[in-house]
Amino acid sequence: MDIKNMIKRNLEIRNPEWHLLKLAEECNELSLAIIQSITKGNNIEHIYEEMGDVEISIEHIKSLYSKENIYEIIEKSKKKKWKKIDKKVSEIEKQLFNSL
Repeated sequence: MDIKNMIKRNLEIRNPEWHLLKLAEECNELSLAIIQSITKGNNIEHIYEEMGDVEISIEHIKSLYSKENIYEIIEKSKKKKWKKIDKKVSEIEKQLFNSL
């Protein structure tokens, strides 16, 4: 199976809005799977399946907008987010350490 070719063919037959809506739909399904796993004790494997669907939709969006430096924008955003996470984790660790 040639995934790049499959993505290319899919992008050719559907408009950009469809792919954006599909990503939103898959994100909602992932969110629901997470909620159901926590509230109803549903199998975590359902979360993994939905994560796969989200990743596929993201790959379509990356390919769709690849001419617009999407990879650079995403990496910059991820670095910024990792810094925020690191800062928050450090703050929580300080609080935990100080409470001992």
